[in-house]
Amino acid sequence: MNAGELLEAINDQNETLSISLTFEERVRLVVDDAYSTFTHSKVATPIRRAGLLYPNADLRRIGRLDKRGLNRPLLTQLGTCSFVTQQQDVVFQESGSG
Repeated sequence: MNAGELLEAINDQNETLSISLTFEERVRLVVDDAYSTFTHSKVATPIRRAGLLYPNADLRRIGRLDKRGLNRPLLTQLGTCSFVTQQQDVVFQESGSG
């Protein structure tokens, strides 16, 4: 993270909304915003290079779970990738066409 990201976060801060905040709270918000921008830029490049079909895919946005026969708790658990740290295998089987 560099000073440019911090400066941009300071400039973007809404004076009306932050006037009631203490100096420390405002600095915390600025640092959080700058860090978020920094992290996003670090993640965006590998995602773009990967050439993913749906780069903005999100497990939380999967619709019609019941009609598709999908189990939300299981999807949530798979989304944590805990199977990697537990050294477990995951096998997906196709149950139809589409």
